[in-house]
Amino acid sequence: MIDHRSARPPYHMRPISSTALLVDFALARGLSIASVLRHTGIRDSQLTHADAEVTFAQQVAVLRNIVHGIGDEAGFGLMAGLTCRAPQLGAVERAVMSQPTVRQAFETAIRFAERSCSLARHTIERRGDEIELVRDDSMLPAEIRRFALEHDIGALVTMQRDTVQMRQPIKRAETTVGADPVYEGIAVVLGVRDLAFDARRTVLVLDPALLDLPMPQANPRFRGLQAVRDDNRRSPASMVGPDDADRS
Repeated sequence: MIDHRSARPPYHMRPISSTALLVDFALARGLSIASVLRHTGIRDSQLTHADAEVTFAQQVAVLRNIVHGIGDEAGFGLMAGLTCRAPQLGAVERAVMSQPTVRQAFETAIRFAERSCSLARHTIERRGDEIELVRDDSMLPAEIRRFALEHDIGALVTMQRDTVQMRQPIKRAETTVGADPVYEGIAVVLGVRDLAFDARRTVLVLDPALLDLPMPQANPRFRGLQAVRDDNRRSPASMVGPDDADRS
């Protein structure tokens, strides 16, 4: 199970590809690259380097510049998230599809998102007969939380569509944002009929029966190889924390 007890952000370096996609989204909506990268320490030439990395704080700063530039209108973050593609989609797809159960495939997809495009932390918890995916974005500046939440939902939908071609295992959802007509469309995409707004927290209630189903292409050998690769690729902790992001 994914179990992040701390609200502090992940300090490992992140592939720049997710940030580059956010920049492309902003440019398509009329922002200049100078305004999007202002006070981030990122050079525009880095955006096209496949092996380049950014810190959590730099990705937060880019997101804040985008929200300041285009506004915080409902739905903008979702559109940005739907452009999120894994730079090595084939490897991610194999890692997800090789898991023994839908639950482990779902956890693998969430871990990938947290290491690349998501700025929040997630905990999967069992409550009685239900399983909850709880989102913690308390480490983010309040002004970007809605955009970041919508972005992650869009990225989740995209990742599920590209890697696990099956319906989302989501029974109902609660979210901290207020109601808006655009969210009815999001609920339809996710297949969620029960959606509560202005909640104390953002949580997806997952279907345990679906999560326990076996994956049709489970592959223990590839899972072992992927685990070794992930261990070898872990970056040393960054010295940039959430306070640095707030000052950027």
